[in-house]
Amino acid sequence: MQNSWRPRPGDGIFRPRRIRRYHLRRVLGVPAVFSAGYGNVGSSIYYALGIVALAAMGATPIVLSIAGILFIFTALTYAEGTAMLPEAGGSTSFARRGFNDLAGFAAGWALRNTSHWHDNNLELDGRIRL
Repeated sequence: MQNSWRPRPGDGIFRPRRIRRYHLRRVLGVPAVFSAGYGNVGSSIYYALGIVALAAMGATPIVLSIAGILFIFTALTYAEGTAMLPEAGGSTSFARRGFNDLAGFAAGWALRNTSHWHDNNLELDGRIRL
């Protein structure tokens, strides 16, 4: 039996050619980016205000004040955590560094699925139809 093995081109060390960098052209101007951001953020704010006003009824100003205070504390916490741990991941990184890997995974998983659960609960609720 003859040995028919010959080296193939992929058997050696693979050294890719130098990749040419493509520079992206700036196509969107300030008005276009502002319009996209305002459309996305603005619609979310009006949507959330409508749901809060419907659910809180007469206590809407109190509920929005409490939510604003909690939002300020959350923003300050994220700012402090980002200054302490300058790495990607947000609250997942904070929980992983503060507790353990399982807590970081749970935090990331919960944040990822919160909007999905929230949307499904609103659609299934008998009082609020979207």
